[in-house]
Amino acid sequence: MDFYPASIAVTLIKILTINITIMKTLLTSLLIAFVMIQNSYSNNTNINSFNVTVNNEQVELNWNCEVFDANCVFIIERGDQSFLFSSFDTVSIKGGNETYNYSDKAPLNGISYYRLKCITQDGKEMSSKIGSVEFISKPITESFEIAGLFPVPFAQNLNLSVKCKYDLQLTIRLRDQSGKLLLELVKNCNTGYNNFNFSEVESLKSDTYYLTVSDENMNIKTLYIAKSENK
Repeated sequence: MDFYPASIAVTLIKILTINITIMKTLLTSLLIAFVMIQNSYSNNTNINSFNVTVNNEQVELNWNCEVFDANCVFIIERGDQSFLFSSFDTVSIKGGNETYNYSDKAPLNGISYYRLKCITQDGKEMSSKIGSVEFISKPITESFEIAGLFPVPFAQNLNLSVKCKYDLQLTIRLRDQSGKLLLELVKNCNTGYNNFNFSEVESLKSDTYYLTVSDENMNIKTLYIAKSENK
């Protein structure tokens, strides 16, 4: 069996890499051209200054419109980098020459595209220009840490110490080894160290359990604990 020399293989890999880069560049150029063509043909005489911006962890849409049909509603469409649009919400017409604001509280990660459409009762369609924005979601940071759990093993009482980075609510759940929920409590956790006492565990039989502590952002800490016989 014949084999290509290593130098030829390296050359082929380089050519393939260059071709992939060229294809990505061409695709980006085609998308830009499509947006420009779409915007040039948009019937946006009634939708003015359609702006799309990132504000904290959401995307803000702002536009101005001259009312032409009180029964019309704005259809908000969003597309990803494949440029396939889908409608995901509507905004009602206010009346008069009004300014509108809309917040996409769960934006797509990366580059996304937005546009507005409005269809009147007589079938006329009004569309906005396409606005694009790049949203990079922030990684979820830990809001709390387990500072201590005692006594181990526990018998009549269980004490949990938690250090919170800011004021928040924690959900504490106790389950047995089969996953059955035995205890669920919601506790306010102030900035700094907080101590929680659970006397409800006294009636539990001697066994191994696991305790989960979670916040509103689904940061979860899991602890395995053992219960001894009551003395």
